Amino acid sequence: SADAEALCKGIRAGAPDTFLSYTSWGWVGYHATAFPFTAFDTYCGDAYFAQVYFSDRGVSWDGDKGLPQALSMYEDSGLQAPLWVAISNDDIYNTTDGPTTQDLNDAFDAAGARASLWEFPGKAWPEKLTQLSDLHWDNP
Repeated sequence: SADAEALCKGIRAGAPDTFLSYTSWGWVGYHATAFPFTAFDTYCGDAYFAQVYFSDRGVSWDGDKGLPQALSMYEDSGLQAPLWVAISNDDIYNTTDGPTTQDLNDAFDAAGARASLWEFPGKAWPEKLTQLSDLHWDNP
């Protein structure tokens, strides 16, 4: 916690007008003791990019352990940084199939403004590139 505070204060001192945010797992309640959320929220909290896996590890964006749980844990945490959900585009658990464009759009719609995509498709999944122009990520 002290290291996180010192890091953020040092960056702010060197670049006081810089937008400074942090990222970590989207499920704050599961990681509150392992990650200094409060320090980052206080000193680097222009935004919090919560990493919410679409389907990796058996997590689904709309399931019991998905986006609704992540949003609830964030609300219960008392953190103040604006929440910008970073949704993954990984393969559906135990398959090599990625989420459909409709499923990703449902996730973006549920996540709200400023949601983004991480795990950008690369050469291994060229078919995922065709989804990008059809996604609902109309950020203000």
